[in-house]
Amino acid sequence: MPLVAGQNATVKRPPRLRSDTRIALIAPSGPLLDRDDLQRAAELCRALGHEPALGSHAARRHGYLAGYDHERLADLNAALTADDVDAVWCIRGGYGVTRILAGVDFAALARRPKPVIGFSDITALLNALTRATGVVTFHGPTARHPLTAFRTTIVAERRPDVPHRITKASLHFHVHGEVPEPVVERAIGELSIDPERTSALLR
Repeated sequence: MPLVAGQNATVKRPPRLRSDTRIALIAPSGPLLDRDDLQRAAELCRALGHEPALGSHAARRHGYLAGYDHERLADLNAALTADDVDAVWCIRGGYGVTRILAGVDFAALARRPKPVIGFSDITALLNALTRATGVVTFHGPTARHPLTAFRTTIVAERRPDVPHRITKASLHFHVHGEVPEPVVERAIGELSIDPERTSALLR
């Protein structure tokens, strides 16, 4: 399907993910490197409060690709078109997504915007989706990567009214190893930076 919009497409933000949403886990590029990648990705979804939906061909391998082109494209388009899927999270990058871009159902994402997440080779898909539809995509960790302690704390501290909020307390803890008293809940954009203390951290 041809691109449905141009460089001047209106930017559209997909809905924020809430608890119990369904996330499609797909591998549109390279094959999984570890037999536990699928299980790890599914467990990570559940740990974040979401329901994983594994792509039918996610565990496939064809040389340096996660299955034949038509199989990887089928999983991607199925995730984009499914009404019961709220986000698409790529399990890994690698190489191969540019081979299937011409067949992506861009119109499906334009009709129902949803977060598409990944990096590395997936960047080509993210850019194509945004250019074609105007929908914001997310350059972030692939689903097979475990969350670091910093990310886990951020997720644990998020408030239902402000998803994925980075608080002053969480940032201070990971920088200084202690929680300041009193704890002041402010968005990271409101924080003031102390040049003296910041430079000391870099020595």
